[in-house]
Amino acid sequence: MFNVAIIGADGAKDYQTFKDKCIYYLSRKAKEGITIFTIEGNDFIERFASEYRINVRQMMPDWYSYGKSALAERNKALVKACSAIISFEDGRKNTKMLKKMAEEAGLPVRSVKSTT
Repeated sequence: MFNVAIIGADGAKDYQTFKDKCIYYLSRKAKEGITIFTIEGNDFIERFASEYRINVRQMMPDWYSYGKSALAERNKALVKACSAIISFEDGRKNTKMLKKMAEEAGLPVRSVKSTT
């Protein structure tokens, strides 16, 4: 099973651009089976997963257990659960933080420049 986090999907210009980039980065992993991990609901991710019958797992912060550090703890768990990251550059602080954490953990990170 290949677990990939798709982050910053709001940075994609349109669905076709999003889909093309995901297919480009994931096409060689299709035979292994793919699970997409995401940190927030996104129409592009849901649509792509539905079209290609890919499982999606949304990882939410556990505010009750971790309080103010819930986002950091969720991000650590996401990086630990994934084999790679596809990062759509949306300019958000959390996207940048996740990308940096993944790079520091030695995960392959594929960056897609914002086209919005």
